[in-house]
Amino acid sequence: MLPPVEDSCLYKPNPNHLPIYIIFVRMNLNQFCAIIEYGRLDFCQNHNLLAIKLFLVGGTMTQTDYEHQKSDHFSWMQWINLSIDNAKEFYEDVKTNLREITNQLFSKASKELFFFISKLTSIDIFFGSITFCIMSLASLFLASGLGLIGYQLFLWIKNGTWSEFAVIEVFNFLFENTLAAQWLSKPESWFGLQKIVEWLLKNIPLSVALIVPSIIILVGMICLTFIALTFRYYQFKTQEKN
Repeated sequence: MLPPVEDSCLYKPNPNHLPIYIIFVRMNLNQFCAIIEYGRLDFCQNHNLLAIKLFLVGGTMTQTDYEHQKSDHFSWMQWINLSIDNAKEFYEDVKTNLREITNQLFSKASKELFFFISKLTSIDIFFGSITFCIMSLASLFLASGLGLIGYQLFLWIKNGTWSEFAVIEVFNFLFENTLAAQWLSKPESWFGLQKIVEWLLKNIPLSVALIVPSIIILVGMICLTFIALTFRYYQFKTQEKN
């Protein structure tokens, strides 16, 4: 005798069993419903409908559960699409606002720059020219130092040995047969200073001697120029207000 099925027509399998699948057939019958599990046939009466149910290992899924999951999936997809639309709208708003802010800043900066240039005097232009020349010369030395390092790397890749270029080589080339070169090779006085200078010229790489002072000069001139321009700008603004 098979055990009766409850009015819900939901058959709960024995937890000791390990069901592979259970098929419930939805039928429009007036007096019974059939449930098939491992060849077993259970009956329930006084039911007009038999819900389709699929039992997997350790759980059940009803038609209502399936529809609920389907509804949740549809709601989730709607939420994703709505979030994407909101993100696109937010991106467009941000892009528009940034464009407007950038245009306003550019317009104001152009106006202030024109005002500053129109107020410059001949003395300002003279000192500005000197500053520009110093920065250009420092940039040239910096580029020479970087180029020398590149040349040393090329020789190392080609020959496998690192070529040394010390400051003494440039010193000998520039001051050959001069009093400085004679004093450095055969000093007659200032012997301690001669040893310090000779050690520095022989041990400091030429690339370092070119790059480090150039960077120091460039940074110093940039800071000095910024301070001078800021000071002159506020001077011009004060004069305009007065």
